[in-house]
Amino acid sequence: MFAHSKEFMRNTALLLIASMTLTLAGTASARDADEQHERRDEKREERLSERLLDEAEEGKREKIDVIITYTQPPGAADEDHISENDGRLRRKYTVIDGHAASVSPKKLEKLLDNPRIEHIVLDEALMSSATEDTTARISLQDAPTGASTPSVSLPTSPTFPFPELNDLHLNGLNGQGVGVAIIDSGFTSHPDLQPVLSLSFVNAEGYDKYEADYEATRDDYGHGNHIAGIIAGSGASAQGNMAIAPTYSLDGYSTDTTTYSGNLSLAPSYEPVLSSYRGIAPGASVYMLRAMDSEGRGRTSDVLAALEWIHKNADDYPIHVVNLSLGHPVYEATADDPLVQAVEKLWTKHDIVVVCSAGNLGRYGYGTVTSPGNSPRVITVGSVTHWGDTDAANDIISTFSSRGFTRIDRVVKPDLVTPGNRVISLLADNSHLEVNFPERLITAPYRVEADYLQMSGTSMSAAVVSGAVALMLQNEPGLSPDTVKARLMRSAKKVDFSDVFATGAGLLDIYAAVSESGYVNQAPSPRVTRDEAQGLMGFEETGVSWGDMQWSLDALWSDGYSWLQDGVDADGFVWSDGFMWLQDYSWLDGYLWLQGYYWLQGYGWLQGDIWLDGYLWLQDTNWAEHDLSVDGYSTLDGYHWLQGYYWLQGYYWLQGTQNDE
Repeated sequence: MFAHSKEFMRNTALLLIASMTLTLAGTASARDADEQHERRDEKREERLSERLLDEAEEGKREKIDVIITYTQPPGAADEDHISENDGRLRRKYTVIDGHAASVSPKKLEKLLDNPRIEHIVLDEALMSSATEDTTARISLQDAPTGASTPSVSLPTSPTFPFPELNDLHLNGLNGQGVGVAIIDSGFTSHPDLQPVLSLSFVNAEGYDKYEADYEATRDDYGHGNHIAGIIAGSGASAQGNMAIAPTYSLDGYSTDTTTYSGNLSLAPSYEPVLSSYRGIAPGASVYMLRAMDSEGRGRTSDVLAALEWIHKNADDYPIHVVNLSLGHPVYEATADDPLVQAVEKLWTKHDIVVVCSAGNLGRYGYGTVTSPGNSPRVITVGSVTHWGDTDAANDIISTFSSRGFTRIDRVVKPDLVTPGNRVISLLADNSHLEVNFPERLITAPYRVEADYLQMSGTSMSAAVVSGAVALMLQNEPGLSPDTVKARLMRSAKKVDFSDVFATGAGLLDIYAAVSESGYVNQAPSPRVTRDEAQGLMGFEETGVSWGDMQWSLDALWSDGYSWLQDGVDADGFVWSDGFMWLQDYSWLDGYLWLQGYYWLQGYGWLQGDIWLDGYLWLQDTNWAEHDLSVDGYSTLDGYHWLQGYYWLQGYYWLQGTQNDE
């Protein structure tokens, strides 16, 4: 009995040990499983944008409009998966591997059961990059060193800053044979321009859905007409402003089609009409694709639909340039941004040059370039203000012009700048801008009613560059988009502005761009990094990334920056002591956080006092009401007077009540 009890106890102990071992193993196994689940959940959540998660958690809407991208072209099973989870398919795309859909916030997790879904983002609202700001506000400026700056900016025509265009146009270089697609707010009939076609993608949901009737495609806002006129308007309505009678031309530009040969002394045997208000490339063919409504607002899905149309019809229509004078704040890395993916597809697959506005967030400081201008491939354009003369030395960076580098990816933008302040171009009859801003209307001499209006914004600057690209492509057909971008940047005037993140490679020089030579296989805008220990900034050496040192940073960027002479490091970066990192700034997720400015849910896309560029301005903002101290130096609210300028977080505050708008 006792012996049996001992054996029983021994067996019991063995069982207990085995049980404990199994329990411990089970606990470890459960912990591993929990960690695996947690990692899987994190990986799943990474496929949902932060803004989408925030929107879903708020629970204010039963359905959320999203853009879904896939790891491969989506098929019927992917469409069924959306509908099975209470979603509605709104658009199909091939320009990206994706869909636009309306989905239930409660079913987002179930949607991720489809392993082919790569990313889901909000169908972001976007707006044109023009400004309705007509108030006399003291301006923050970037002024060239030693330049005297007038106090008033005057409205001028698109061609005014470029006197060389007279000779180029007279010699037949006017963009003829080049197609420019403009994705904007539509087009209203105007004597100065007749588009090849006009289509509307606003609220026309469904695959390959669009409208082509006049009422659907007309420009009820007024921005599309203005952009089209800057690029390709003939100026016919303003011919009375010329001393030469309109004898040899019916459309306001030269009828001579001789290809520009570089000899500007050669002119046609007659005197063609050159209207003062003509566009940069009045011979270009324009394709108007409406993606914004009567208030200048749109959705990413509609812009994608317009890009999809270009992608699908690239073989049927000779489109060489796409102008996008619109955008939304950067919320995603470029790899996850549907707009960036789409414009880069046109760039790489169809050799279409894409020109984007930088955005109108310059007053908020650095890191404010908008999407899709944050793409390292495309040409991103900022604005300068000129003063009714052609002296580039006194031009300044427009207060509204967005600054780089780009958020998240830290790409140096804009690529170049050109005048975008108070530009005169085509008026859209009965549009929002005509009705609400009569003080902006321009009546040409000998005309009874206004045919033009003035507008400001990087929208206008992008249109000027699109026109310049049309001239380059007429002069040398077949140039790759990368070569066009590289030539524009290297030929830009290297005026000594104070900040590469505001100016890019410098001021557009159309004559030099047309005359420029050299070729590249790729021309991505450089990335920027920071040396925490030394406070230096490193710029990706374009001579390395572009494959030829003739396109180095020294050749591309404006003078006045101190590039260290230590050469290129192992990662392909050049380090500069010209961009010391001040204590006022900190590096955080691709932002330069300026004191007193905070990015709140899309830069304040809120109801209230919102300017056309879509950003909130407080009603009670007073820029400054202080005087200089006796010795010319003082410290006010943490900022410093220095050499007659008020230095505010990296910008010059010019003395006096100066307004560049």
